[in-house]
Amino acid sequence: MIVLLALLLGWWLARKEAKEKNYQLSEIDTFILVAITVGIAGARLYYVLFNLSYYLHNPYQIIQIWGGGLAIHGGLIGGILAGIWFCWRKKLKFWKLADTFTPAIILGQTIGRVACFLNGDAYGKPTNLPWGVTFTHPLSSAPRDISLHPTQLYQLVWNLLVFGLVWSFRRRVRYEVELFLSYAIL
Repeated sequence: MIVLLALLLGWWLARKEAKEKNYQLSEIDTFILVAITVGIAGARLYYVLFNLSYYLHNPYQIIQIWGGGLAIHGGLIGGILAGIWFCWRKKLKFWKLADTFTPAIILGQTIGRVACFLNGDAYGKPTNLPWGVTFTHPLSSAPRDISLHPTQLYQLVWNLLVFGLVWSFRRRVRYEVELFLSYAIL
């Protein structure tokens, strides 16, 4: 449900930015559908490849994305490949499109950190600090009943800061790719 929320908010924000940059919204909607499809496939493939020994023994679970297992890195790679293909096909400037979608990408990534936290995914090392988090749910990806660094929340705060910087800087870029590279570096 959180991934759906991230996709819908990202879609809304991307359309808002695209309208300001004089893209045809029907063209942007088509691209978003392609990018979501390829991005989800890339996110799953990336996750499966990094957990290959498990999936070699449980191949039927490869397509079960509803049980979790999407990696942002693979989603970004998939989305970038979809963008390159789409821009080539429609004769658009890739870096202009990438800059247009950058605020939506980091917003979606920020929301995704909430899902990671709720799943006990991407957890940190054990800690005795007062803000340590203990996961108790049997389906949590994190070890149960151990106080852990809430790295998902650290990332969420960082992603919010990056979103704020990207959002405030988006109208002051001097050349195409500047906004996307700022996001990628941060």
